[in-house]
Amino acid sequence: MAGYSIPLNAGVNVNLPLGFKVGVVGRNLIPTYWMTAYDGYEKLLADPMGKNSKASAYQFNSDFQLDAGVAWQWKNNFLMPTIAADVKDIVGLAKDGLDVRNLLYHTNIGAEVSLFNSFDVRGGLNQGYWTLGVGLDLLIVQVDVSYFWEEVGITAGDKGVDGLTVRLNVGWE
Repeated sequence: MAGYSIPLNAGVNVNLPLGFKVGVVGRNLIPTYWMTAYDGYEKLLADPMGKNSKASAYQFNSDFQLDAGVAWQWKNNFLMPTIAADVKDIVGLAKDGLDVRNLLYHTNIGAEVSLFNSFDVRGGLNQGYWTLGVGLDLLIVQVDVSYFWEEVGITAGDKGVDGLTVRLNVGWE
């Protein structure tokens, strides 16, 4: 398979008084994916654009998605708490019906406490599942560790899987 799309998203963030921020983003503004199926790797290499072969060409569309979120952060030199919440795919939520299960599936809520801009402790809810994380920033070395559950089914509680991520970044961010 080979193909392409033109991923176009547009969003706006508004900084409000007292450390509040509000954001909205529209995703998949050009929703079409153009794909070509090949019989084998050699046929793809011989005709990567599919112009001279009898490969199957097709297209499919992804749904438009509207996301919105709000966050609050208090800044000082010692302690920086942040609280954020967002609703992903508001259009899909409206189509699926507004009940507690669907709202949880489309909602993320999190909090972070940063000490001295060096050590972060994080927690939250991702699609109704708990998440935990820590981060350490030592000038040019940053380490982030997170444990989370994520929904891979169609609705919240359908097929949750857990994951552990470790990120090591060397450089300035």
